[in-house]
Amino acid sequence: MEFSINNDRYVCYNTNGEIEKISKRPDDILDSIKVQYEEVKDLLEGKLSIVNYRVEYDFLEKRFIIKSLEQFRNDQLITSFIYEIPNTTQDDYEIKIIQNNKSKCWQLEINPIFLKQLQEQNISFNPVEQKFSITKTYDPNVLYRIIKFDETHTVPYVYDFEFDNEQVSVYTIRKFSTYIHEVINE
Repeated sequence: MEFSINNDRYVCYNTNGEIEKISKRPDDILDSIKVQYEEVKDLLEGKLSIVNYRVEYDFLEKRFIIKSLEQFRNDQLITSFIYEIPNTTQDDYEIKIIQNNKSKCWQLEINPIFLKQLQEQNISFNPVEQKFSITKTYDPNVLYRIIKFDETHTVPYVYDFEFDNEQVSVYTIRKFSTYIHEVINE
């Protein structure tokens, strides 16, 4: 007779990512992620409190993870998230910021395949909520402008540096794995 031990556990959480329970089976009402027992052992044994943890989608790992509130707060620190978007042209991207010197505007483009994957996984995501810092080239300390897109995914030029086609860098909070800053000239 052979025995097998079920090491799978389901972390069940509400729409805010707050952990409601950890069980051997998924919940019929709550969302859940499957983890190994060792990942949640301290939570189950009461060494750590579930109120200090949450479940959130990690766009870099492309999966839901358990994250401590302390780690969540640390992720919000400037040193953790300042990210210079590479200035390149390629087809493999999730978010593209286009500096359109021909049309005199900034444009936000979301890869349709990436958007479809998020929708299939029922991940709520609104890309227009993200802000982008336009800075001196390779220097996030010299801020020229902050742009935030609306539903049109377009922000018109208003400053001289934009109309002069000055070379700039674009920085943001890194939420996704692949960003591109593309420049379109006349």
